[in-house]
Amino acid sequence: MTKKSFSPPPDPETLKKLFQEACKIHEQGEIVQAIEMYNELLRVLPESALLHFNCGLALFDLKDFAAAEKHYSQASAFSPQDPDIHYNRGLNFRRLRLTEAAIDSFESAYKAGDHSVDTLYNLALSYQDIFNF
Repeated sequence: MTKKSFSPPPDPETLKKLFQEACKIHEQGEIVQAIEMYNELLRVLPESALLHFNCGLALFDLKDFAAAEKHYSQASAFSPQDPDIHYNRGLNFRRLRLTEAAIDSFESAYKAGDHSVDTLYNLALSYQDIFNF
């Protein structure tokens, strides 16, 4: 998808198809193209927690953790009770070596209902990081 502005904005069905296409491209490993598509969709839907979350996931895949945090932050602001956002944000904070922020994120994921082994394990690792730095 080339960069272009939608004029007029697409109808909801077209937006849904574009989002599905971006997700498919992301799953196929075409990360840069997926990010471009997510960003284009964000121009139309700037308050979409899901789009910010997916863009954060893609940037995480590229190891651009600072840029991923910008999108995770937006996703969290628009959907503060989503445990998946908090969990992935915690993983991202660990890569950024922001241990206290990682702990806060994993605890938020837990409080939002994610009681998975992965969340508890990463929370424990984050507490361990405090003592290893």
